[in-house]
Amino acid sequence: MHYLHKLVILTVLVVGLGLVGLTLPTTSAQAMSRTTPQTLRGTWYHWDKRTGYDKRIIRKHQIFYNRMGRHGKWVKNLEVIKVAAKGNYTQYGFMSHTTGGETGLFFSYHMRINGKQQHVMVESPQGASMKPRVYTHAKLKHDYRAPQSVKKHLRV
Repeated sequence: MHYLHKLVILTVLVVGLGLVGLTLPTTSAQAMSRTTPQTLRGTWYHWDKRTGYDKRIIRKHQIFYNRMGRHGKWVKNLEVIKVAAKGNYTQYGFMSHTTGGETGLFFSYHMRINGKQQHVMVESPQGASMKPRVYTHAKLKHDYRAPQSVKKHLRV
């Protein structure tokens, strides 16, 4: 009887610890969410002298973008992927559940534009030699790019 009592307590303890271990959150380099970060919300513009304005509207649960002067589209059923980067820069990627289309990796940044420190959104470059594109809230007719020093913090 004493042996059976110890076996039951040991079994309950092992099963209990196993269930607690399954419910603990795991840490990873990426975390997913359905809401966009507040620092990236709003209407953003980037000027390209060849194609004109690239406009992005980021709302809580959806994104509108028109790239390279084409007609824009709304990305709904949004999945926001948080990608850890070096330093204080956290990149966010946006993907649609229905279409599966990605819109790139973005992060919030402060840089000097027209002599004033401004909050901007930076898109991670697609190629190693390209400078990151800078989006501002104002329609500025200048192709702003983030400095090369920003690239060391990014995961491209």
